[in-house]
Amino acid sequence: MALVLIIMAAMCLTVSTGAQIRPPSGQEILRRVDENITAGNKVMTARMIIHLRRASRTVEFKSYVQGTEKAFTEYLAPPRERGTKMLKLGNQLWMYSPWTERTILISGHMLRQSVMGSDLSYEDMMEDPKLLNSYTAEVVGEETIKLGEGLKAEKTGEKRDPADAGAGSEETKGGATAGQTRVQGGVVREGSEVRCWVLELQARQEDVAYPRRRLWVDRERFITVREELYARGGTLLKKVEVLSLRKFGSRWVPDRAIFKDMLKAGEGTEFVIDSIEFDARIPDYIFTRAALK
Repeated sequence: MALVLIIMAAMCLTVSTGAQIRPPSGQEILRRVDENITAGNKVMTARMIIHLRRASRTVEFKSYVQGTEKAFTEYLAPPRERGTKMLKLGNQLWMYSPWTERTILISGHMLRQSVMGSDLSYEDMMEDPKLLNSYTAEVVGEETIKLGEGLKAEKTGEKRDPADAGAGSEETKGGATAGQTRVQGGVVREGSEVRCWVLELQARQEDVAYPRRRLWVDRERFITVREELYARGGTLLKKVEVLSLRKFGSRWVPDRAIFKDMLKAGEGTEFVIDSIEFDARIPDYIFTRAALK
């Protein structure tokens, strides 16, 4: 999914004769978003906070990603999920359960099933496609939005910094915390205003999970900060809302986002990135079925 995705860029505008600024086309914006999503190898530790009707639960995991074709994920907590592993190679996905000591192949319609009871599907978690290969894009407007205003979970499951309350459009300089040792630079907090291009995406082929998408892309960083995912008939299937942006090293990343399956009960799933390493050295062994056991 375009949002669980790792992205960073600097905005470049084309200046035409007469000093008039010509905005980039939808295809150009999408190309820049793709460049951010598919940049190099990544190693990430993250959490899914699944907000159910009456309670919330947190699932912790570590993922290794190589380009768009390879990904390995190991679940670290809670105890009943610890040791579960998933391996994606191309369009195939294997899952290993330590409880049954079995490895199964998840394919076809099963890829669209929920991961650990969350609002994310196996496709959302494991695939990292270049959108430009699957969609055409058109700029349909410009809008200034506040991070988190489009879709908020009433229960976050997180202890928030009091300084976050009422934050405006600012970047906060600061060092790394114990849980985010790779953080350098600043944070764009929930409630900050972000100027966006609004893009309408139409699928080029039929075998895609979401035939139509609407994206709000940060004009400064080329990060998708809001997304709506639609079925072919126009039914809204999912909403995604970035809650905050954080600088990991030299790259801006959406480190907190809410995913909401509009056809499912509950208050959505919060996705939190705790640490991320870009251009990481990942042993080839990680992306083999032998690594599942």
